[in-house]
Amino acid sequence: MTKILFHEDAYLKERQTKVTKIEGNRVLLEETMFFPQTSNEPGDLGKINDCEVIGLKKEGDEIWHILNKAPLFKKGDTVNLQLDWNKRYKKMRLHSALHL
Repeated sequence: MTKILFHEDAYLKERQTKVTKIEGNRVLLEETMFFPQTSNEPGDLGKINDCEVIGLKKEGDEIWHILNKAPLFKKGDTVNLQLDWNKRYKKMRLHSALHL
């Protein structure tokens, strides 16, 4: 189960966490601040170490991070997450504006 951090702090921009599983260019983490794409809203983008997060997929209680390449890090490693804050903030503002 991936701990979802964006429910606790929507303004979180960076975080370190552990890798729990890797399948090719898909990575599962202990926790994430990345919001996955839904039918109504686009997902977040950013980086995990030197890999770009190009998509996210929610499968049950897990959020898979889809990277632009197979990562060099391994299961159990601690990685650095960096959210593309400019894109997130624009989406947050647009979401709020649509409610008005």
